[in-house]
Amino acid sequence: MPPRTSAKGPPVPTTTLDPIISFIHARLNGDLPFNKSSVAGNHRGFIIHAAKQRNLTVKSLSQDHCAFFDQGIAVGGMYKMVTSLVSHPAISATNSKPMTKQLLAKAGVPVPAGRSFSQNHFDEAAEYFQQQQKPMVIKPANGRAGDGITTNVSDLAQFDRAWSRAVEASTSKHKIMLEAHVTGLDVRAFVVGDRVVAAATRLPAFVQGNGQDSLVDLVEAKSSVRAENAYLRKMPIQVDYGWLAGRGWKATAVPEDGEIVLLNGTVNIHQGGEHVDITHELSPELQQIAVRAAQAIPGLTVAGIALLVASPDSVHNAVVLEANTSANISVHHVPAYGQPVDVGGAIIDEMLRRAPRPPAKEPKRKGRKISILARAQRLTNRLSQSLDPSPRAAF
Repeated sequence: MPPRTSAKGPPVPTTTLDPIISFIHARLNGDLPFNKSSVAGNHRGFIIHAAKQRNLTVKSLSQDHCAFFDQGIAVGGMYKMVTSLVSHPAISATNSKPMTKQLLAKAGVPVPAGRSFSQNHFDEAAEYFQQQQKPMVIKPANGRAGDGITTNVSDLAQFDRAWSRAVEASTSKHKIMLEAHVTGLDVRAFVVGDRVVAAATRLPAFVQGNGQDSLVDLVEAKSSVRAENAYLRKMPIQVDYGWLAGRGWKATAVPEDGEIVLLNGTVNIHQGGEHVDITHELSPELQQIAVRAAQAIPGLTVAGIALLVASPDSVHNAVVLEANTSANISVHHVPAYGQPVDVGGAIIDEMLRRAPRPPAKEPKRKGRKISILARAQRLTNRLSQSLDPSPRAAF
């Protein structure tokens, strides 16, 4: 497919990010307004608020620990962003992307093809990369929040830079992962128990052209709008001009009216990304994949499951990227677009449902208590009567 050309801007090459642009055009150019929310809560705050709404007592045990009590009975707790619904083995497994991928694959959950390599096996990894002859994703095995991840790597020069970036974001003991680059929308399905309670599509930072303003001016205007959302204003837009230059854009370029320009190649909200609620659009089949992914990891009752999908209503070519035990529920409570979902409430409800309860006390029996000796004497009398019955009266 030839590059798309803007009359007032440079040519923009067609990339694997086209599904994202198509989604933005389809969903955000209509009647879906940007949420100018004043809600200033955070992950822990939303969960604690939900607990108090259900009349639970919240006791702070330390700066990071808190416990929830129902009429004096401990029903759960939270350490930093992780609740007691997540086991330590689950945390350990999800902290290792290779281990997570192995567990998912064994459970029949679709995952991207690829391999992991030690950091001192660069040549072996480069050889594997060349053998694939298709774009790949390079990332650290212990990466978080998009750190060290490079997508759509297609030549050795890019591979060399991507490998260095992954190594910088990692520690020496962790491996570097090479995975097939899968085209699609980044979806986070939040699983609680055996169901998906919320889902959102995460989009890279972007602006929409009006045929008059340059990219710099459009970013400034978008930043002003973003500042009206109490959650997003803390995470300013990060424009990757080097990434844009690789796609033919300069800061002074003027996009056409309605043209969507992605400002970087990541969907990280901390880098200016935006999230769209799609809870009621995610197909039952994709929800089932997300639940199976969570259940594939022992002790993982609550998790944010990251998927790449062709469309929220299609399971075609969908893959699971990771399971996150500390996925920030603010994404669902304060979305950039769409309706908020009370994920904190769903977490507390699951906590209450699974909470151990003391055995119910047996009700007191009515009537006079009879001693064991008296009971034995009664039994003896009944046996004697059955063996030597009284004579029947004559008629």
